[in-house]
Amino acid sequence: MIKNRLTALIFRGASFLLCLAGILDTAGAFKGRFSFSVLLFYTVMSNILILVLFGALLCLTARDMRRNGIKGPACYRPRVVFVCMIDILLTFGVYWVMLAPQAFTMGEPASLLAFSNLTVHAVVPLLCAADLFLFAPAGHIRLKDLAFSLVFPLFYVALATVLGFSGYVFFETDAGPVHFPYFFLDYHSRGGMVAVYILALIAVFMALGLLFYGLDRLRVKKSNGKEEH
Repeated sequence: MIKNRLTALIFRGASFLLCLAGILDTAGAFKGRFSFSVLLFYTVMSNILILVLFGALLCLTARDMRRNGIKGPACYRPRVVFVCMIDILLTFGVYWVMLAPQAFTMGEPASLLAFSNLTVHAVVPLLCAADLFLFAPAGHIRLKDLAFSLVFPLFYVALATVLGFSGYVFFETDAGPVHFPYFFLDYHSRGGMVAVYILALIAVFMALGLLFYGLDRLRVKKSNGKEEH
């Protein structure tokens, strides 16, 4: 655990800017054609969640550094950070396991290396995880936090379902308009398999949360072992 507020301020400031740049680039802001529909994809919505998180952490760090100086802890609401981390890591896992392979089958592997793609699907999720493990002490995560981490993804599933069946068009293809943001949420083409995909993702989600909960428990044991010596 790093107990230096200046380090935390720099890390969180850089993370906030990278997150903001990734969102804007994904939405086409740097190309002069901002797309609001892009904001309705889970990837971008989860990145906006982390943008708000980093913004809040940045403000709290600056406040404490002004009041109490550079040296000292910069940990704030670690359980909230944990929940947000699991939510954004879903973006990381689903994209690189389920969606990225399509770039190869469609002959567009170079798109994986685009700044916007790497930022929202890899850099920001890893930065969020790094923030928790760099600045938060071990032992704050609770098993019930795994249930809280499901709130945002399930809200998104409900939102995407309502939008899809209401006729909203997420994007156009040669085959026509697409009313659902991801193939595994497309009730029109997948039917009942969508429920299977959702349950599988929830299972993966819980496994991911348990993995990080276990890592936190290991950090506690390691910390206790050092204290005994």
